[in-house]
Amino acid sequence: MKIAIPSLNRPRQLVDKTLAFLERHSIPKTDIYIFVEYQEEGVYKDSIDNDEYNIVIGQHGIANQRNFISNYFDKDEFILCIDDDIHDLLFLDNGILKPVADLKFIMNSMKDVMENTGLNLSGIYPTPNPFFMREGKLSTTLKFIVGQFYIMRNQKLMLDVRSESKEDYLNSILYYLNDGGVIRRNDLCVKSSNHARGGLGNLKTKRLQLNVRASGFLIEAWPEFVSHKKALGEIRLVK
Repeated sequence: MKIAIPSLNRPRQLVDKTLAFLERHSIPKTDIYIFVEYQEEGVYKDSIDNDEYNIVIGQHGIANQRNFISNYFDKDEFILCIDDDIHDLLFLDNGILKPVADLKFIMNSMKDVMENTGLNLSGIYPTPNPFFMREGKLSTTLKFIVGQFYIMRNQKLMLDVRSESKEDYLNSILYYLNDGGVIRRNDLCVKSSNHARGGLGNLKTKRLQLNVRASGFLIEAWPEFVSHKKALGEIRLVK
């Protein structure tokens, strides 16, 4: 399975968090692909300083970057897409969140479920909140598959750039429509540096504007699947 990490202006965060996390779980560096913008290629190469990693010049914007990733890899290839600020993958055990001991086992088990069900998108619970998570529980209906950590069997489903900042909602919808379901492990979540320096999350004003635009686009395009939440620019999936 290939590992795809889109990254923007976070070379140190990437090295200290996500790459360190993957190294702790003995993920081969040659299977890890880091997608950056053209002007940042040199900075990332200097910061990572390891030729085993694959640093790929991609596109500007997360929706464009995710489309580039889909086009970069072969159709039907299994890809773990992961953010550049992940500290750990956590599982729910008797109401307590604990670090996963074997990432490869989780990846392979998620892949097995995908192969057994014929579904091509598998993800985790979107927030580290044990009160709402469910031990040993997975769903195959329309659920939000957060962009922080998900596995896809690449179907090359292209995202509309108007979904920028909410592109993972659109990805969830597209795979649901393509396959009749998506898989979500409701006992898994990530520990991350949300809105850390760098990346889209550091531009708070721009992010709000993008959220409002993306939410409006998704509600208009997919009213049967998307509804507003109370917070400005926030949405939920309904089915």
